Amino acid sequence: VHEQLSAVGVRAIIDTSTDSMGKTIRKAKTSKLPYLLVIGDQEVSEKNVTVEARSGESEIMSINAFANQVLTEIENRTLN
Repeated sequence: VHEQLSAVGVRAIIDTSTDSMGKTIRKAKTSKLPYLLVIGDQEVSEKNVTVEARSGESEIMSINAFANQVLTEIENRTLN
């Protein structure tokens, strides 16, 4: 996932800490990251990611759909 996002120009950071999933998610949310991708066994088997936005919304989507969404947001910000 990291390689796919980096290949299209989306900056991604991998949290490799040994913290629990819940603690890792809380830490990311308090860091005010725009998006948090959660990739568990189910996401791996379905080749999807769970996207948690800073707003608290959560959505399951393909990696390509997420990358396209982020790139569209970046393009829209650049145009405004």
